[in-house]
Amino acid sequence: MGLLIDKSMTDPRVKLKNPVVAAVLGYLIPGAGHWYQGRYFKAAIYTVCILGTFFYGMHLGNWKTVYYKWTGRSKTIGFFAQIGVGLPAMGALIQHKRYDAPQDPFHANHRIEKESSLGEKLEAPFKGRVRFAGEDAVRDIEGQLTLVQDGGEMSWEVNGSLKGTIDGKEPIELELGDPVEVGPQIFASENISFQYLRLEEDPVQDQFASDRRYVMCHVHEKGEAHEYEVAIIEGTVPRAFWDYYQVPIEDDAEQHLNRILGKQMELALVFTWIAGLLNLLAVWDAYEGPAYGYGDEPTEEEAKKKQSESHASKTKEPEAAAAEA
Repeated sequence: MGLLIDKSMTDPRVKLKNPVVAAVLGYLIPGAGHWYQGRYFKAAIYTVCILGTFFYGMHLGNWKTVYYKWTGRSKTIGFFAQIGVGLPAMGALIQHKRYDAPQDPFHANHRIEKESSLGEKLEAPFKGRVRFAGEDAVRDIEGQLTLVQDGGEMSWEVNGSLKGTIDGKEPIELELGDPVEVGPQIFASENISFQYLRLEEDPVQDQFASDRRYVMCHVHEKGEAHEYEVAIIEGTVPRAFWDYYQVPIEDDAEQHLNRILGKQMELALVFTWIAGLLNLLAVWDAYEGPAYGYGDEPTEEEAKKKQSESHASKTKEPEAAAAEA
């Protein structure tokens, strides 16, 4: 008895609805294409396993394993596997556009540090230290910081204020002004300890932070004829989640991550790559449907019988409708 084998070898008993829509949904969100088709068991497996693998890999790598960078010698080739997971990795493409790291004009393959800049008005809770002129002691200070760049974008003059407490008890209000340094708004992992050496006599080890932004300001006091510099404050303000998540990571921060994580960083990358590649298989399954196993193909008789039954049901429908009329 001959076998009737469909060229695509897909199972006609599974309703794929619109395969293109299913494939697109499945790419954007793992398992979404199968939810659309009503294949709920597979959908749950793909959603949990693929997204679980992807985010577990990010967790292993301190949430610094997924970003896109294509500059000089820094090329994230593995990102082309990660992007297979769809929307969870697409934020890296947006962050790549938002992030602006200047290049060394004299050496095409060398990157230089991003310059500190204020940008838009900064209002945020500040936490750091202060040292007053003529004093050796460095004291803790925290409060609400406000910095404004006067004169618009073409002016470098910055003014502001800090209202808070010193050593957690003594209220204080400071007038701030140039020189001012503010860490970049969009940054993956800023090394804040290097600047902190200004107010510390003892060396401080590298201290990278994603959710903190470095700030250094001079404190001014107005006299009868002049302004006097009376202190320096130095510390950090919060950085928004969207300003560091999947942002391209600097080379020194990447080296620091590899030092502290070791082989765990490589394992974290592998997990995210596997998740992206697995989702491509899930997308194919949403588009083509499940394949036959050997011996599961319908026979010629079964196919003809099913076709005749379908034809009979279609002819009966108009007859029944006419009888009712």
